[in-house]
Amino acid sequence: MLVVHPSSTCDVCLDPYSWATPENTPHAIACGHIFCRSCLHLILEQRCPLCRKAFQEDRIKKLHVDQCNAPNDEHQNRDREYLSQVSLCFPEDTSDEQVNGVVGEVHQWLATRSDDSCMTLKALRAAVEGLHKYKLLIVENLRDKNMIRKHVRAVHELREDNRALRAVENAAVLKCTELTEQLEKMEQDCAALRSERARYHAELTRLKHLSNPLPPPPRQIHLERAASLTAPSSQSTWTTPAAVPSYLIYTQRPDGSYMQGPIAPEPETAPVLREDETQIRSPHR
Repeated sequence: MLVVHPSSTCDVCLDPYSWATPENTPHAIACGHIFCRSCLHLILEQRCPLCRKAFQEDRIKKLHVDQCNAPNDEHQNRDREYLSQVSLCFPEDTSDEQVNGVVGEVHQWLATRSDDSCMTLKALRAAVEGLHKYKLLIVENLRDKNMIRKHVRAVHELREDNRALRAVENAAVLKCTELTEQLEKMEQDCAALRSERARYHAELTRLKHLSNPLPPPPRQIHLERAASLTAPSSQSTWTTPAAVPSYLIYTQRPDGSYMQGPIAPEPETAPVLREDETQIRSPHR
């Protein structure tokens, strides 16, 4: 026969088991958990509220209570009152002042209690410990949320920076491509200029080594030197030499090249005659 302590309460409604009313008497189901009869009849799915195992209504067993001395009802009522206050502190919108006030009163009350066999006292201590852990979890959860928000903002900033860097990279690639095309064009132009320069250099070299097909131009002498030559006789007659066309006259420059046409005489030099002239025409008298 299963026995239940007189201070035990239902795990669903937290009401103490009563022997005067059948609805509050303790009943056990197949999984071994104990509840009052009224709570078992209110369960629609017929599953244990604690372990969620199925049970049959006709297999519910009524339990009996031993004959031990019942605890002080006043203490149990205070335990239930504090237990109710602690349960109201679990919502997140409960202020810290309210939670600290309730927990302080409960600790003072628990300091005056030493009956560890009382179920309501055990439940109150467990509730206070659970509230403390729950509040710590809320603080940790808030800290984790703030950390997650911080990391999310950092990720967004990194994505924006990544987009900006990609834009800069694309612009740099386009600029590099443009400069590469310009460099290739400039190299082609330089190659063309080198080829043209080589062609001109070869042509100039060929012209320098090319022999002049015309005879060398006559040398020029001064008139004073011409006067010292043989004087004309009285019987000799003057003949006017034929003029040489200017396009057949080539004059050598100081750099060794030739130019077409005679060089204009400088004002300071006296008129000269060619060396091959044997006679000088006298002026008319």
